[in-house]
Amino acid sequence: MSTTVTCNNTLVLTIPDGFREMGAEERNKLNMLEDGPGKVFTDPDRHIIVSVGWRPLGFVTSLLLGAKDAVSNMKTSIRRAMEPYDFHEGPSCRRALGSETAEGFSYDYVAQDIDMYSEAYVAKHNKVFYYLYVYARAELKEESLRVWDEILASAGWV
Repeated sequence: MSTTVTCNNTLVLTIPDGFREMGAEERNKLNMLEDGPGKVFTDPDRHIIVSVGWRPLGFVTSLLLGAKDAVSNMKTSIRRAMEPYDFHEGPSCRRALGSETAEGFSYDYVAQDIDMYSEAYVAKHNKVFYYLYVYARAELKEESLRVWDEILASAGWV
């Protein structure tokens, strides 16, 4: 049975069967780029991790920056952090996230001798940036992307 989750009392997503939310101790073991509010879900059988984080913006910043600006900064941070992991940037992506447009990109890397695939998106809703990531094994990319697409297609705002 799928689970509906609300992030930051605003972004609603449906998380499919097989996923569970990771606790703080498990999250601390992950190499997250930034600390902050968010939720991380794992499906250990399908080897997928989904992460959703958010960052409130100040009034002036929210007027000046959009999702395209945030994804550019995100690319730089990810590229720098993933350099030791044979990082290869993929194409830019854009998709609907409820009534908003999420901007993002894909990338490949190697972790513990396992080829990995990831997508990273950012959407701006009201005065908050929402960051959404998926991490999956490259060998399971097609199935993982079907699951990821299902999650993103379920997005809505309250």
